[in-house]
Amino acid sequence: DGDPSTPELIFQLGELYSRLATFNRLRWNEMEIKADGAKGSDQAKFRKEGAAFKAQYEKDLLDAVKVFTAMIKNPKYKNFKQMDRALFYLADTLKGAGKMDNAREILQKLIMEYPTSPFVPEAFLAFGDYYFEQGEMENAGKFYDKVLEFKTSKVWTYAKYKTGWVFLNQKEDQKAGAVFLEVVEKTNGDKSKALLNKAAKKDFVVAYAKFGKTELAYKTFERMDKAYAFDGLKLLADLYMADGAGKRAIYTFRELIGMAPRDPMVCVWQYNVTRAMLTEGNRGQQVEELEKLVKLYGVAKSSKLLPATEQEECRDNAAVFSLEMATGWHNEFTKTKNPESLQYADKTYKVYLEVFPDAADFPMTQYY
Repeated sequence: DGDPSTPELIFQLGELYSRLATFNRLRWNEMEIKADGAKGSDQAKFRKEGAAFKAQYEKDLLDAVKVFTAMIKNPKYKNFKQMDRALFYLADTLKGAGKMDNAREILQKLIMEYPTSPFVPEAFLAFGDYYFEQGEMENAGKFYDKVLEFKTSKVWTYAKYKTGWVFLNQKEDQKAGAVFLEVVEKTNGDKSKALLNKAAKKDFVVAYAKFGKTELAYKTFERMDKAYAFDGLKLLADLYMADGAGKRAIYTFRELIGMAPRDPMVCVWQYNVTRAMLTEGNRGQQVEELEKLVKLYGVAKSSKLLPATEQEECRDNAAVFSLEMATGWHNEFTKTKNPESLQYADKTYKVYLEVFPDAADFPMTQYY
């Protein structure tokens, strides 16, 4: 005690405990995953190993907290040049242990006592993320904005990205889209931020689905990133479908089919058009799209257009959907005696029989 190198060594000790805790937590998670996929004695073995890693993780975590806490509370080390780092590491360790209230207390101390520290923007970011996870978007936005005041901080672009999600949660979709675009522009070509760039492009599409014009989507995505535009359009079509925006989904899936008629997903796209048409189109349009789906399978089968898995899925979708629609219209006719229903049933049965001559229910279908 009293040696000038003592605080540095204490800091290194705390840092090592923190790294050991992270290592053992990852190994614990790894063993749990292995146990979930194993049976019998192997499962018991992985659970036992996982329990040992968990116990070591908890011990290392406690040791790290003890070391950093003792250092921070000791007045002898008040002027230690890395005290701000020690505070941040302690807060980060507490956060990893799920003790967010204690972590926030330490981060507040860091912000108040070391306002020029390079860890201050990260402390503000931690507060922003905390409020974001609590669903308190207004408070989250305020703290992300504080991070954005530190333009040279390494977490600036991430904080900017999170403001986009704040806007998205506040239903300010156009503002969210503008933020995600800015993040894409600022991270383009930066390998260290490739994941953030990818996420921002995807989330721009999420925002665009709420405010953008469907017919301009592909050109908009091209301006953002030409190489991503087609993937963006596929995501947009799925989002429209999930949101029940049938007309937009139909337009976008048709656009995809027109652009890539030999894509392995082409049958799924046509299936989605057919499904969406059930709520958006009249019966004539429904039959027309159903015919396209069934005949598409026929073409795919004869030309080996699709890989085996996709071809099987295409067959199942086309067969089940067409037979369900045909029998549905047929049953409707027996109740209403509407000849139009019988006409649609007849047409759909014939398409089914033409494309699925080897179906087990072929004779019965022909009888109907």
